[in-house]
Amino acid sequence: MATIWWICCVEPQHICGPTKWSNSNITLNAIRVESEAEQVIIADERNGVRIIAESFEMKENVKL
Repeated sequence: MATIWWICCVEPQHICGPTKWSNSNITLNAIRVESEAEQVIIADERNGVRIIAESFEMKENVKL
């Protein structure tokens, strides 16, 4: 059985990519923006995903 991850982005500034994909290879990086605030880049280069947000939460195998 595959592991299913749910990613919740708080105050997203930029979202590019699909809403669902498989075979993910997610990376997380903290960046500092012009306003000196820290934000997070959530990316999966292989699947064309790039999200910039203030913060995020991740859950594994959530039952709906």
